[in-house]
Amino acid sequence: MITETLSRTAEAAVPIVKTQRLVSLDVFRGITIAGMILVNNQGSWSFVYPALGHAKWNGWTPTDLIFPFFIFIVGVAITFAFGKRFKMGQSKGKST
Repeated sequence: MITETLSRTAEAAVPIVKTQRLVSLDVFRGITIAGMILVNNQGSWSFVYPALGHAKWNGWTPTDLIFPFFIFIVGVAITFAFGKRFKMGQSKGKST
């Protein structure tokens, strides 16, 4: 009885696979988060450095690029996350 339980547990165990991180994506994510913090916490709101404020209707500043960068990072990360699932054959929902 005990050996059957142990063998079932051993068969059901998922092997731990060490994944490699995409360092360039991590660096880009860190720079983007630092930009978010800089844009939202400028110190005194009575004077805002022009490059850290949003542009008028026609034009852009570095501040206007933070959100598109973030969306790009999310898209790349989702692609890598789902790519691993497709390789394992888990294309739809959780496998039981």
